Amino acid sequence: MVKVKKKLSLVMWLLCLFLVFGYPLHLFSQDNDAKVVRGQVFNELTREALSDVAVKIETYPATEPRVIASTYTDYSGRFSFEEIRDSEVSIKFEHADFETFKKVISLTDGRRVYDIKVFMKPDKPVDLEVVVIEERKTEKKPYMSTIASSREIEQKAVSDVGEYLRSMPNVGGIRRGGANIDPVVRGFKFSQINVVIDGAQGVEGGCPNRMDPATSRVEAEDVERIEVYKGPYALRFGTGLGGTINLVTKKPQVTNTPQVSARGLRGYESNPNGHKEHFSVRGSNAHLYAQFSGSRWNYGNYRDGEGNFIKSAFTKNNYGGIIGGQYNNLYEFSLSMRRSYHEVLFPALPMDEVDDVSLLTFGEFNYTPHGQYFEKLSIKAYQSDIHHIMDNKNRPFSDTVATVSDVKALTSGIKAEAFFNVFSGSLIAGIDYQNRQKDGLRTKNFIMQPMAPVKLEDLWNNAVIDNYAAYLEYSRNFENYDIIFAARYDHNQAKSDTINLDNMMGVSIMKIPDTESTLNNFSFSGGVTRHFGDLSVSLAAGRVSRSPDMLERFIILLPVGFDPYDYMGNPQLEPEINNQADLTFRYNNPVIGPLELNFFYAHVENFIYGRLLPRTVQEPFTIGVLGVKEFYNADIVNITGFEIAHRTPENYDFGLALTASYAHATISEVTHYIREGNQVVETEQIKNDPLNEIPPFEASLDVFYRLFNNKLTPTVGVRFVNDQNRVSKAMYESKTPGYTLLSARLAYQHNSFVSIHTGVNNIFDIHYYDHLNRRMVGTPQKIYEPGRNFFVNLIFNL
Repeated sequence: MVKVKKKLSLVMWLLCLFLVFGYPLHLFSQDNDAKVVRGQVFNELTREALSDVAVKIETYPATEPRVIASTYTDYSGRFSFEEIRDSEVSIKFEHADFETFKKVISLTDGRRVYDIKVFMKPDKPVDLEVVVIEERKTEKKPYMSTIASSREIEQKAVSDVGEYLRSMPNVGGIRRGGANIDPVVRGFKFSQINVVIDGAQGVEGGCPNRMDPATSRVEAEDVERIEVYKGPYALRFGTGLGGTINLVTKKPQVTNTPQVSARGLRGYESNPNGHKEHFSVRGSNAHLYAQFSGSRWNYGNYRDGEGNFIKSAFTKNNYGGIIGGQYNNLYEFSLSMRRSYHEVLFPALPMDEVDDVSLLTFGEFNYTPHGQYFEKLSIKAYQSDIHHIMDNKNRPFSDTVATVSDVKALTSGIKAEAFFNVFSGSLIAGIDYQNRQKDGLRTKNFIMQPMAPVKLEDLWNNAVIDNYAAYLEYSRNFENYDIIFAARYDHNQAKSDTINLDNMMGVSIMKIPDTESTLNNFSFSGGVTRHFGDLSVSLAAGRVSRSPDMLERFIILLPVGFDPYDYMGNPQLEPEINNQADLTFRYNNPVIGPLELNFFYAHVENFIYGRLLPRTVQEPFTIGVLGVKEFYNADIVNITGFEIAHRTPENYDFGLALTASYAHATISEVTHYIREGNQVVETEQIKNDPLNEIPPFEASLDVFYRLFNNKLTPTVGVRFVNDQNRVSKAMYESKTPGYTLLSARLAYQHNSFVSIHTGVNNIFDIHYYDHLNRRMVGTPQKIYEPGRNFFVNLIFNL
C-alpha cells in the first residue's frame, strides 16, 4: 500500500479558512445574493445550437463597459455564469461568422436562476475591434480538434487528465499503474505530443519511464477545459509532431461588486475504494481577484474483472493559488502557483513513485488597447520545478539490490505574443524561449553483499536544452472560404556533462565526451476551408520538425523502451520531421445535428528508434535485458487513419453522441533481433513492420435523455474496441483481444448550489486490458483495467 501521511485533510483546512475569513466577507458584501445566468445560443436560421460563441457579461449602464465574467458556449451551445451579483448587466455574444448580439437583463425580481435563449444572425460582418483573438476557438480551423469543458470532465470517473483524454476519438493512453496515464494521439506519443499548460507552460518529468507525464501535473478539477489539436498544425504552442494538448486552468475574473464564493467536490469510486476532495475559495472586486484551492486523493488497489488485485494505490495532495487584477480595462496581470505531493504504485514499471514534489509557477501580463490594427500584447512567464524519487522496495528483487533514483528537473520559459488586425484578417506574431535542465542519480545497496560499497550511478548528468523560437500565424475569413497559415523557427541547443558510467571496480564501462548539439528547425502549416451551405470541406497540410528530448539525447543505460533492452542516449540525433495532410468534412444540419469526418496521412522522416549495439561496444547494465540499444534516426514511418464524430441537435430531449477512430502505422524498414532465452542470436531485416503501440479501431456511443428541463439526464454508453492483430515483430509486441463495455451515468442538477454525477463503469465486470497498457513487471502479461466501478461526484457552490 502507498504510505498515507497522518495529517489533517487539506479540504478541512480550506473549509476552516473559508468559515473564518471568507464567509463573513460574503455576508457583509454589498450584494450577497449571487445569481446564476445561464442559457443556450442558436443559429437564427437553422435553429441549430452554436458552439464556441464568446459570451461576456459587462457592467451596465456604463460609459465604458467593463467585463465582469466571460466564457464560451460548449458543444451544445450552452453557457453558465454562477456568481453574478450586479442588479443589471449587459451580455455580449460574439462569433466570427455571426452578427455580434447584446442583451441587457435585470436581475432584481428575486429569482435565483435566470435562463435565456439567444438566436444569432449569420453572414453579417463582425467589428474586428471586439473579436476575442487569443481564446478564439477552433471550430473553423481546417484541422481536427476536440475540446472538453470542466462540466464534461466532472460527469465521469477520472483518476487524472490522462484518464479523461482516453475517451476522446483517436486519443489513447498508456497505463502503467492506477494513475498518470500517458496520452497517445493518432499513434504519436511521448515528446511527439506537445503538452502545455495555459498555452505556454511546459513540464519536464522526472521519471525516465514516464510515470509522471506532463498531463499528471494538473488535476482534472483544476482544469477549465482541455484542448486537443490533432496534427502538426498548432505552431503557436510549439512543435507537436502529432498533436498538441493545452490544459487551460480555472481562474476567477474581476467583478463589479465585492464577491466571495466557494466551490467543493467530493468524489468516491468503489473500485479502487477511492476518495477525492477538491475545494476552492475565490474573491474579487472591480480591480482585483484571488483564488486558493486544494485537493486530496486517496485511492487503494483496484480489482480487475476477475477480482484480482492490481497494486496501483496512490495518494495525491495539491494546493495552489492565483492573484490578479485589471486596470483601466487595458491592463491585466495574474500570478499563480501550484504545489503537489504524489505517491503512486506502478506495477508495470521496475520502480514506484515514493515521493514526488512539484512546484509550478506562472505569470501573465496582457495589454489590450483594442486599436484599429493592434489588438493585444500577451506575455507569459513560467517555471516548473520537479523533484522525483523512486525506489524498488515493492519488487521481488529488492531483497538483493535496493535501488533509489533521485531526479530533479527544471523547466522555465517566457512567451510573448502580439495580436494584430491587418490585411483584412488576424495576425499573431510571437517569440518563445524555453530552458530545460535535468540531473539524476541512482543509488544501489547490495543487500546480499554487506561489505560491498554503495554504488552511485548517473541517470542524467546536468543535461540542458535551450530552445529559442519565433512564429507567425495569419487567418482570414472570406465569403465562402476560411484560410490559415503558420510558420515557426526553432533554434535548439543541447549539452550535458560527460556521460560516464563505471563498474564495481571503478573502471569506466561507458563514456560519451561529446554531448553538445545544435539544431535549426523550420516548420510551417496551412489550411483552407470551403463552405457549401451546411457542408464545409477543409484541407490542411504541414511540415514540422521536432528536436530530440532529454531521454533520447542523454539517458544512461536504462530499460526505458517498449522492448527488453537497456537504452543509451544519442546527443547527435537529427530532428524528427512530420509531413502531414488532413482532409475534413463537416456537415451541420438542424435535423440530424453536426457530423465530422476526417482522414489523415503522416509521413515521418528521421523517426527516432533503437538499434542494438554489439556487446564489444557496450554491455547491458540491467539484469535480464537482451542488450543495449542506442537511439538513432531510423527510416520512414507512415501513419494513416480516420475519425468520425456525430451528435444529435441540442434542442432534442433525446440524443446520442457517436465517435469512431482508427490509425494504421508502419515503419518502412527495421532490424528484428531474434532471441533465444536472454540472448540475441540472429538478425533479419523487416520491411513495413507495424509500428508498436498503435491503438486498434475503436467506437463509442452515448445515448441520453434530458428530463425536467435538463435537470436530470441519464446516459447509457457503449465502447467497442477491436482486436489489435497488427503488431510489431521487431518489438516483440503481442496481439490484444478486443472487448465491449457498457456504462451508465446520471447527471442531476438540483439547483445552482448542488449537483450530483453518478454512474457505473464496466457494468458486466469484463476482464480486459487496452493494447497500450504496459506489461506487469516479471510477467509477459499486460496490466488489466479495473472491473466494475461505481462512482459519485457531489459538487456544491456557496
